[in-house]
Amino acid sequence: MGDPTSMFTSAGMQQFKPQFMGEEPPAAPRVVTVQRCFRTTDIEEVGDLSHLTAFEMLGNFSFGDYFKREAIRWAWELLTGVYRLDPARLHATIYLDDDDSYGYWREVGLPDDHIHRRDEDLNYWFSFPKDTPGASGPCGPDSEIYYDLDPSRDPAEARLHTGPDGRPAGVGYSDRFLEIWNLVFMQLYQHPDGRRTNLPAQNIDTGSGLERVAMVLQGKRSVFETDIFLPILAEAQAVVGVDYLGGAASELQAYAIRAMAEHCRAATLLIGDGVVPSNEGRGYVLRRVIRRAIYFARKVGVREPFTHRLAEAAIGRLGGAYPHLVENRQFIQRALSAEEERFTRTLEAGTHRLEDLLERLRAAGAAVIPGDEAFTLYDTFGLPVELTREIAAAEGFTVDDAGFQAALEAQRQRARQQGAFLKGEVSPSSSSSATTTPASSATPIPKPMPPSSPSSAAAPSPTSSLKGRRASSSSPPPPSTPKAAASSATAGTSSRRPASSSSRTPRPPAAPSSTAAASAKERSVPASALPPRSTSTGAAARPATTPAPTSSTPPSAPSSAPTSASRARSSPRTAPVRLHPPRTDASRSPPRSPAARQRKSPPRPRSPVAHHRLPPGHRSRRPRLLRRQVRQRSPRRRNPR
Repeated sequence: MGDPTSMFTSAGMQQFKPQFMGEEPPAAPRVVTVQRCFRTTDIEEVGDLSHLTAFEMLGNFSFGDYFKREAIRWAWELLTGVYRLDPARLHATIYLDDDDSYGYWREVGLPDDHIHRRDEDLNYWFSFPKDTPGASGPCGPDSEIYYDLDPSRDPAEARLHTGPDGRPAGVGYSDRFLEIWNLVFMQLYQHPDGRRTNLPAQNIDTGSGLERVAMVLQGKRSVFETDIFLPILAEAQAVVGVDYLGGAASELQAYAIRAMAEHCRAATLLIGDGVVPSNEGRGYVLRRVIRRAIYFARKVGVREPFTHRLAEAAIGRLGGAYPHLVENRQFIQRALSAEEERFTRTLEAGTHRLEDLLERLRAAGAAVIPGDEAFTLYDTFGLPVELTREIAAAEGFTVDDAGFQAALEAQRQRARQQGAFLKGEVSPSSSSSATTTPASSATPIPKPMPPSSPSSAAAPSPTSSLKGRRASSSSPPPPSTPKAAASSATAGTSSRRPASSSSRTPRPPAAPSSTAAASAKERSVPASALPPRSTSTGAAARPATTPAPTSSTPPSAPSSAPTSASRARSSPRTAPVRLHPPRTDASRSPPRSPAARQRKSPPRPRSPVAHHRLPPGHRSRRPRLLRRQVRQRSPRRRNPR
């Protein structure tokens, strides 16, 4: 379509906006189209006898060729000469000061009492959302044609008056008169500041809904009883289990059946065009349509999945004109079924919460649903705010839209911050406090004790070391030698097991912990000054410690070779001891359990030759068949048992 201001083709003229504004030359001065359209302007009304979200629009267009006189005359000719509609049942509305259109309607024979002047809210057409500040685009006055569905009633009802509910009534406002054609005189352009100037040419843009024309021509009381909707409606009434066409359905059941049929048909068309349910853009609109159908179905007692059944009926009815629906049949049904299953899991809990909320508000004398409550229904229970607003309006409540938008924006901010943190930036929580880190980051290095009160550095038990190691599994261990200390600041951590001639091949180094480095920097402790790890091979190695500064050893020049006694005297920081002694012939490490293997990363793959060269006493975890193959290949070098 090429219109970035709209997510869907909501009118037949959207593809012609460049031609109307003179940006592109038209392919021909006169064009006729039949186009699928989708709009949610009146979605709350879908379920009545005439409103739809998806429809087929018939239109004829003129780009600087014919104008008002020809458009009115040819429309009258088609309606009365080709369609053979009763002229006495036709009415026309015009803009307040459009005397030209009034004269042209009188020329074709329309009585004066069937021509009605209306204000801009009814007889002015905009190619953009007119309530959006700063919106701009082509626009112009229009003349709408209505069909009287009940001519036996008082003719005075056609005049503009105030109805019993205090709202405007008459042609253009009452359900008695059905709009079947709109003739737009596209001659102006509205600028962002509200000014209107003439377009390069005077154009014509007309639109007539195929479903409404079929309703009038077939003499039906609603668009859903025409041959366009009848197969889908029949399937919907079978899902509900009532005879809608026979008049056995209640008012609520009839409304639900019509809404189910229309929304599933619209969803079929959208998914066939590549739209899938999501939480934004076109996908959110599609999700809203599907969930509204499911809500009304549940309201009349439907508990079984039904959207795929109605989609099958819609494809059978529309597949002849739109073969891509037949080609994508399985995809459409799977998408609908998945969305239905997802929504039904939370719908019951969401509706119960909303009903309880309305009861509490009613008891408190309030009439507005708080925005944070509406957001909870949307974010946790999947109720679109439009559906919440519609349910609340039926009970006499409104929704705090400003509060909802504030809660939605706060959620978006949290999502952005979390996304930035996951990409490697500093977490918002850790930026405010250096000692507070997320669960995925390393435990910060404890602060050193002051020099005046050194503490003894007794070796902790293996149990306490295990707890400490699990709590800070992502922090890098100290290097084992001064040379390794310089390299560990950039290369990361080493193997957890002690270096020994009988140890296995070490695992590849892990990425350095940015949290530990930041904590060390905060405490003015350079990474190279971290205490080295002990390389002794006893049953329980002593932890490496950092000597406390004394009067003979200033802090700026620490001793490069601390003694064992100084290590044991007082280390402000204690490195965890090693959990396992080195493997020897007399002491073998027990095999790990399957659960323990899953907690650690798998070892590097080794070839069979490297496997059978492992030192004596190593318990192999290779499959028995592989060990047998190794023995067959080199029987002289197999491991002794």
